[in-house]
Amino acid sequence: MIDLNLNFIPKKDKQNVFIFAILSWSANIMGILLFLLILFNLYFLLLNFLLIEQESMLQKRSHEVSKNYFFYNQEIININNHLNLITKAASNYAILTPRFWKLIDTVPDGIKLNNLVLSLENDKKIIILGSAKNRESLWEYKKILEQISWVISVDLPTSQLIQKDDINFNILLNVDPLK
Repeated sequence: MIDLNLNFIPKKDKQNVFIFAILSWSANIMGILLFLLILFNLYFLLLNFLLIEQESMLQKRSHEVSKNYFFYNQEIININNHLNLITKAASNYAILTPRFWKLIDTVPDGIKLNNLVLSLENDKKIIILGSAKNRESLWEYKKILEQISWVISVDLPTSQLIQKDDINFNILLNVDPLK
């Protein structure tokens, strides 16, 4: 089989057909590009409308937040103050309940406790205020307090031992809060 290529079109017309094919192909590509450009523009236009709507919603919410900002800020400041107080209290933490029970359990019969004052800031003391029936029961209570392991020293003013009966006393205990 012989492959014949008969071309009866003149060379000038052949060139015109080739140019027309290129122009047709270019027009198709330009049409596709124009279609894609329109799609992109529609996408960005829709995106722009959505972003404008989102911005207006955020602005409305920011106005709502700014109205209540002062109250929320005050609440946060109060909570922070409470937390700081708790932290300060925890820094001087010592197990006190067993110690108070120990002090109460050591009270002899002739002694009546009226008040316990606790000071653990700098000097770490407990002041015991009370009354004793007589001098011997007060002296006995002083000796009992000196035997407690976490008590460093017991200060009972000698002026309180001058009276023989019905003695109002102040005993100062220097304590070790970590023992």
